[in-house]
Amino acid sequence: MSGFIEAWQQKLFGSLRAFCGSDMADRIMKGYESITSETETEETIRWTAETIRKIEDECSPEMLHGIMTACSCPFPRTKLQKLRRIYLETGDVETVIKALQQQLEDSLRKGMLLEDAIVDRIVELGWGVAGKLDGNRIVITKIPKSGNLREYMNERDPQKKRELYCHCPRVRQAVQLDIELPSAYCLCGAGYYLQIWETILERKVRVEVMRSVCSGAELCSFAVHLPEECI
Repeated sequence: MSGFIEAWQQKLFGSLRAFCGSDMADRIMKGYESITSETETEETIRWTAETIRKIEDECSPEMLHGIMTACSCPFPRTKLQKLRRIYLETGDVETVIKALQQQLEDSLRKGMLLEDAIVDRIVELGWGVAGKLDGNRIVITKIPKSGNLREYMNERDPQKKRELYCHCPRVRQAVQLDIELPSAYCLCGAGYYLQIWETILERKVRVEVMRSVCSGAELCSFAVHLPEECI
């Protein structure tokens, strides 16, 4: 996780300052500089869980949502621009979803060189960033971490599958160590989908964590609630 710890903590600290002010951010994250990529994994996980719980205790649900979703990893900007153009040309969310699905399948087949049987199974299960339109929301089931996909698909043990699943190294390690991270941590993952759809639509959207590995589920699912004018 070289560099990941420090980069994520800087995002969290900056987000806390933006939503809660410097005093609260300094208090909640006091001493965070001592947690680095060199810190023992268990200590890092426990520090993360404690910090998220502090934020839950001191912030409203709305503020918690904003703080954590702002910490997400970025979606490739060039792909977002292409998707935004598609929406501007068609005004149709379903068309954008199909384009996202095609991007995923191209990545799996041409980028990762996965066998057709694996790709077909992923499509059948409905995994991936595109999701499925369901009324005024898009329901998304996260695809397992790309580097672990083959191993994940062949694994039969539910616990091992959970250990392989998440894209976030901190979550994978928490599952391996049997340390519970608050489910609010997964709002960071929700932010990934929030940035995609807010960029495409140029509207505010709300993203809900439906289930997560952090809460004991085998998979993570999210619901992107769309503005009525975009449906």
